[in-house]
Amino acid sequence: MTTVILLLPGAAAEVGTGHMGSIGIIVDNSSRIVKEEIVAMKLAIHDFNNKTNRQLDLHVRDSQSDPVLTLLSARNLIKKRRVQAIIGLETWEEASLVVKLGSKAHIPIVSLADAAPQWATDRWPFLVRASPEKHLQMKAVAAIIGSWGWRRINVIYEDTNSAGSEIIPFLADALKQVGSEIGYLAALPPSAAVNSSSSLSDQLQWLKGKQSQVFVVHSSLSMAERLFSKANELGMIEKGSVWITTDSITNLVHSMNSSVISSMEGVLGVKSFFQENGAQFRDFYSRFRQKFRSLYPKEDNREPGIFAVQAYDAVWSVALAMDNNGSTQQLLEKIELSDFHGLTNRIKFERRRLAPQRMFQIVNVIGKRYRELGFWLEGSGFAKPTNGQIQYSSSMDILGQVFWPGGPTSTPRGWALPTSETPLRIGVPLNATFKQFVSVNYDDGGHRSVSGFSIEVFKAVLKHLKYNLSYEFFPYSGTYDDLVKQVHLKVRDFNLSRLVMVVWLFACLVITNSYTANLTSMLTVQRLEPTVVDVEDLKSANAIVGCSGQSFVARYLEDAIGIKTRNIKDITSADEYARALRSGEIAAAFIEAPYAKLFLAQNCKGFAASGKTYKVGGFGFVFPKGSPILPDISKAVLEVSENGELRELQNMLIGSQKCNSNITETSEDSSSLSPSSFWVLFLITGGVSTVCLVIFMARERLTYLYNYLLGHMAIWRLISAVMRSWRSHPRDRFSGGISDVQSNGNAQHTSMHSPQYFGYRVPWQRNYSSRSSS
Repeated sequence: MTTVILLLPGAAAEVGTGHMGSIGIIVDNSSRIVKEEIVAMKLAIHDFNNKTNRQLDLHVRDSQSDPVLTLLSARNLIKKRRVQAIIGLETWEEASLVVKLGSKAHIPIVSLADAAPQWATDRWPFLVRASPEKHLQMKAVAAIIGSWGWRRINVIYEDTNSAGSEIIPFLADALKQVGSEIGYLAALPPSAAVNSSSSLSDQLQWLKGKQSQVFVVHSSLSMAERLFSKANELGMIEKGSVWITTDSITNLVHSMNSSVISSMEGVLGVKSFFQENGAQFRDFYSRFRQKFRSLYPKEDNREPGIFAVQAYDAVWSVALAMDNNGSTQQLLEKIELSDFHGLTNRIKFERRRLAPQRMFQIVNVIGKRYRELGFWLEGSGFAKPTNGQIQYSSSMDILGQVFWPGGPTSTPRGWALPTSETPLRIGVPLNATFKQFVSVNYDDGGHRSVSGFSIEVFKAVLKHLKYNLSYEFFPYSGTYDDLVKQVHLKVRDFNLSRLVMVVWLFACLVITNSYTANLTSMLTVQRLEPTVVDVEDLKSANAIVGCSGQSFVARYLEDAIGIKTRNIKDITSADEYARALRSGEIAAAFIEAPYAKLFLAQNCKGFAASGKTYKVGGFGFVFPKGSPILPDISKAVLEVSENGELRELQNMLIGSQKCNSNITETSEDSSSLSPSSFWVLFLITGGVSTVCLVIFMARERLTYLYNYLLGHMAIWRLISAVMRSWRSHPRDRFSGGISDVQSNGNAQHTSMHSPQYFGYRVPWQRNYSSRSSS
């Protein structure tokens, strides 16, 4: 028979022989967690009493999750039952109510709540946390996400104080460390709330339309059962999606019935780890099943989980600290000094709190059962026991094959691809300063077309993706800064729900003003000398400068360089730059490097780059933070850059430009040598050579004709002389004369009518023209 003695708060208890006192239990007897805890605590009291030959009583109160009933139960246990300690209180909401009474009465309150504020034990000195902090499991969740490269995560959680203050901040921080982030938070009202079912359906419908298909779920078991059932109805647990549960759900996966667990097929879960192969646990396991069946015969699953073994160890912590002569203050101190090996692990408190759990189990739901893949250990990563040894890795690949939702063995993408019905909406500037980069045009039928260098680069990048990406270009009238802001603001009118592309891709090219080679410098004509060589000259002269008001340059000139706002003129086109510079309206123009190359290619005379180049980053695509497409685009951009496609597009852009200049001064000729630089010399040389060739050919022809005609004239004169001689001389003299000529080539010339005339030889030279007549 137990002896009951009236005790005042804080006073020592005088008890009968073998009697040590009483422990109060406050729990919500409706949940599976509490059912396991009650069975485990009764086994703990039984084991303790048998091993120590002492008597320790338990007084159980059902709070029914009612704050008022919780307070009344605590008051009853403290004032009526005179308990020396109270154990239970699975939620911080319950524990925070009771701990005030416990601290006032100097009664240790041993809470089994998973989460509590870090300052709780400092504020209430009689609060003891017998459940290890599990916020480190968020690092395990983040390690899973980081291992597969998912960047944006949707979090579904039951809206309790512990989730909002403890779980979500730790998860957000852990995700940040692996390069991911929370995209959307879906807060569900507690399962006991009247409108929880309608809210659950609305939230899931809302999340279904999001691009990210990676879901982390943190809730009670009752909420999880309804959530996964509804998600299956909506077709959300299918190929391509990823579902990860925290230990608040996974710790109870052993208790789920077949219909519930089958609705979670493909889910990955983080589960609290405790040793299940020791002799102590095996003995506890068999007795627990028997006790559980006797107390809850309607429950199908009778296996103990982490909540059972934690409750068992909590009772032993209090029981070992209790003795016949100690005060409640001494009891608190002894509890804090506990140091023994329990069913979970080593039980040791630091500042009245169990050390955080650092090892978690990774499980995978397959069909109507779950499979233990391996472990995650803080500081070591994923772990897999193999042949008596443990291998560690930062990648989940070490754990083997994962069965994903929908049954695929390949890793889910984790986000929904844009389709022809829901294409990727890409914003492009409507009024770009340099149309060669982006140009938006409309035909007579009102159909829109977008072209330009940046568009071609974007299309080249898409060719390197391993999947087809449906997209649409949407013009945006405004500054580039405003266009970038739309990515964050997601303005519906601009209906930009995924990401917006700013049509700048290639890295900022450094413009150099030096000669390409010393030899070229020596051979070029006089180079163009800029009128302004330094930005300080512009500032000291209070000169007007020009830049595009749509870009960041205007703000950079004000904030970084120090040019006054009134001295900055907004330039809206490349032609306006040239006109303003030539007319003296502006003394200099500040142009982004890619634009400057294009401008100088178009205006090759009269302008030159001057001063230093300011490095302010580069141009590129802009995506929402954590966009799932970002890693693929980044990889494709590198491929386009490395394989030379980007350089070819740049060369095509610059090479297609024609110099558009009306400057004729010789001092502004091109600074590089080319065949066109020598066209006058080539013209003179070619002309002279051609004239000389024509004259030579003409002279040769005339000489030939002259000699030809001269020969014919001599023959004709010979014939005429013969005819005259024939008429005036006898035949014999003519014959003899011929004989004389043939026999004596040196016959004297006596008279024009002498037969010796015919001794003149052919070819006839100047003798013929110099002969005299008598």
